[in-house]
Amino acid sequence: MNYYSRFCKQADHEHKRSKRQYAHTYHHEDVICLSEAFQDLPVQHYWAIFAHEIGHLIAGYEGDERAANRAANKHFKIKILYRDSKFGKRLEVVSKKDAIKIENHIHKKI
Repeated sequence: MNYYSRFCKQADHEHKRSKRQYAHTYHHEDVICLSEAFQDLPVQHYWAIFAHEIGHLIAGYEGDERAANRAANKHFKIKILYRDSKFGKRLEVVSKKDAIKIENHIHKKI
């Protein structure tokens, strides 16, 4: 699967409206659009959200949030959870071990 990421003004706007909104897909084909605030997230949120957005691309346009998580969990062999934090309520998070697993997987693709 090929995917790309880029910073996006619409993602910034969405983040300002909803603190937990850091990224989205399907704004551009096979692109994960990121808000500028995304780069300030702790690694466990950063990689969980990134994996979740890749899950959306895998699950397809009709896939909901659960389908995206199932696809990401299966693809990366990880477990995405949700936790309240100062970065947003019910925000995606993974263990430190899973964050490293996702990062290593992504960097192998580059």
